[in-house]
Amino acid sequence: MNPFDDIPKINHWLDLENREKFSACIDLKQIKEPQPLKKVIAAYELSPKVYCGIASCHTAHHKGFLVELFDGSETIVGHCCGKKYFGRDFTVEKNRLTKLATDKQNYEIITRFIKNLSVHKNEFNNVFNENELNCGFKKLMLAVIDFNTVRTNISSQTFSNIGYDGEVFQLVRKSDKDIEIERVAGQGQLIETHQKHIIAKINHFNLLFQIDKFYQLKDYFSNLFIFFERHGRGFTSNQLKQYGKLVKDFDNKLYEMKILAKQGSNLLSKTNLEKLNLAIGPHRVSELRLVNAFINRQAYCYLNRQALNFMNSHKILTW
Repeated sequence: MNPFDDIPKINHWLDLENREKFSACIDLKQIKEPQPLKKVIAAYELSPKVYCGIASCHTAHHKGFLVELFDGSETIVGHCCGKKYFGRDFTVEKNRLTKLATDKQNYEIITRFIKNLSVHKNEFNNVFNENELNCGFKKLMLAVIDFNTVRTNISSQTFSNIGYDGEVFQLVRKSDKDIEIERVAGQGQLIETHQKHIIAKINHFNLLFQIDKFYQLKDYFSNLFIFFERHGRGFTSNQLKQYGKLVKDFDNKLYEMKILAKQGSNLLSKTNLEKLNLAIGPHRVSELRLVNAFINRQAYCYLNRQALNFMNSHKILTW
């Protein structure tokens, strides 16, 4: 049962007229209460305009509120009329209703998600795990974790030869003629005798430096699924707000993960990763050994015992 079913939906004028205690025109002087407002029942937005139910007002409006008075009768008021005739009581009640309506919306979003939880988990697993289309988010995340461990043993000089966008540079000495032209133009200022030439590009190289993004996505799905698997259908207002927002983000987060997995397949292809060696050069033997070991562990579709051991040694989210 929906705990918010007592909030009526008002989509047409007839929804108001059909209410037993509703009156389209009420004289507040007939209500013997210093503060005649008892409750704000529901909000509405109607077209064409309707008229304020306070006899002394009768202002036309699109947006307004169905209210209950202390004598049991019901009528409608616009926002300004409500504040004018009911003062602070109206503001307090309106804020209560607004919060209740938000809780109701979040509750309905959450219950729909729970009803289709197995479907959503399948959608997640199809992106998280390796499949016939791409390497999957899990393998990419493991590769990023692995790379961030390996790179602590790689010299800063090596990474200065690779741009954030993956362009691999090589320093090439300028011709004597070009050096002389720059020296004359620079009027004796110090000039660079070498310039960078792009010799390769590592596709989606920047993903290897976005480890925080991977953990954030993993934590998002972990938090979402674990909560709904362990929790019943009774939610506090704070939980409705928190998990309603998480559920609203599901499609966007899943799409973000899908794009990363697709890009990861390109990044982790062996021919793409082997371009890392071009930035190291043949003389840094220990670095070449480390990088090639990383490539052999993580290259997409390169399955060996090292890769399996590495995956098993890291507790990454699985379902």
